[in-house]
This record gives sequence, structure tokens and C-alpha cells, in this order.
Amino acid sequence: VEEYPEAGLLRLVVAGGIRVQVRPSGTEPKVKIYGEGVGIDPTSAVEAVIALLA
Repeated sequence: VEEYPEAGLLRLVVAGGIRVQVRPSGTEPKVKIYGEGVGIDPTSAVEAVIALLA
């Protein structure tokens, strides 16, 4: 887990090149979640992020 307080960002780094970033919206009362898969099959990256968030 990496924290970037100046940006209000929390980054989770998991196995297999998967990163999940969580931050508050700047204009709305909600949280935004971004998933990234680096150097892996796009389908398996999406499945891994969904499993992590479930």
C-alpha cells in the first residue's frame, strides 16, 4: 500500500503487475477507483481487479 496524502490517493500494489488506485472525486461526494494491469493480458487484469474489489 502506498499513500499520497497531497493528492488524497491510496495505491494498492498486488501481485502480477496489478495496481488499484483509490481517490475522492474532486467535484462530487463519491470515491473513484482505478485499476491498472501492466504487461499482462487485459482480460485477466480486469478479472483480477474485480476479484480484488469484491
